Amino acid sequence: MKIQLSKKLLAALMTLTFSVVSANTLFADDMKENHRENAKARFEHMAKELNLTEQQKKDLKPMMKKHGKERMEAMKALHEKHNKELATVLNDEQMEKLKEMRKEKMKHMMQNREEGDED
Repeated sequence: MKIQLSKKLLAALMTLTFSVVSANTLFADDMKENHRENAKARFEHMAKELNLTEQQKKDLKPMMKKHGKERMEAMKALHEKHNKELATVLNDEQMEKLKEMRKEKMKHMMQNREEGDED
């Protein structure tokens, strides 16, 4: 009984933790477009706050793009590692259910984001 409860608790905690990580792999097109828009806005804000020259902006853009790509690759690798670890504990049916739970969570997150944009 105690072992079963521990496994269930572990699975629930892992689901919660990894659903956040998995958010980056779902709804890729919408996420990428939103990310591009947000990244551009953040860059413009930074440029304004730091009073960057046009040359500095020109020099920083490829650097920032490279850093963003490296960050996304690292997150993807981490997500894949976590999925492999989960698969050592969860059976195929549970892994499939976890995928569905993640999709549903991402769907709700996107809906909440869109509703927030309308305000």
